[in-house]
Amino acid sequence: MFIQAHRRQNPASAWFETRDDFRISKTMVDQLYALSDPRLPVFAQLPSDASVGKYVGGANGLSNSDANSQGFAKTSKPGTYFLTSASPAVIASYSETLFNLAEAAARGYISGDAEQYYKNAITASLNQFGITNAATISTYLDQASVKYDASNYAKSIGTQKWIAFFGQGLDAFTEWRRLDYPVLTAGPATVLDGKLPSRLFYPGTEQSLNGVSYQAAVADQGKDLLTTKLWFDAK
Repeated sequence: MFIQAHRRQNPASAWFETRDDFRISKTMVDQLYALSDPRLPVFAQLPSDASVGKYVGGANGLSNSDANSQGFAKTSKPGTYFLTSASPAVIASYSETLFNLAEAAARGYISGDAEQYYKNAITASLNQFGITNAATISTYLDQASVKYDASNYAKSIGTQKWIAFFGQGLDAFTEWRRLDYPVLTAGPATVLDGKLPSRLFYPGTEQSLNGVSYQAAVADQGKDLLTTKLWFDAK
């Protein structure tokens, strides 16, 4: 399902009209390069410094000074697909539905071919971002690094679903926590002892206005910390 944003209602477009410090993540760029993924030029722009000659993501988890030293002219902005005033706002894509079916089949919850659902899901994501050439899609799906691994369906589905969720940050974050793929590492300026956050704190008003329920929740799920896992991520 897609909802087309009204003209001038895409917040990312408005941000880029007034500031020039948003960059695509190095983690995503490196992943797409490793997979020879045709979505890379859709997800990213070439740096404004033409001498760079390739897509370069901004490293995650840096201090302010280290982040600034990367050089805005030498790193890639997100692709123009996401920055126009009428960019589509996605609630639930066809690709996401197919990935869900692939996982359900892999877990034995439904009948069907998990691998075929997986291939169809990737194809749907490629189509969503304007990649429709059959040869390009076939070449991508035939790579060993992309082929479905029935012995570790979470890795195959988790990695590709994470890529397909580009532009849907909260969905990608949730699925990464749930499936544990792709393998991500904390940046050098982390304040969580090398761990990535798993949740947000409860707001202070929850403690002051709903103290009994707050204490019950903490007793049930663990300390109110950024590293305490949510119920669907309890591994």
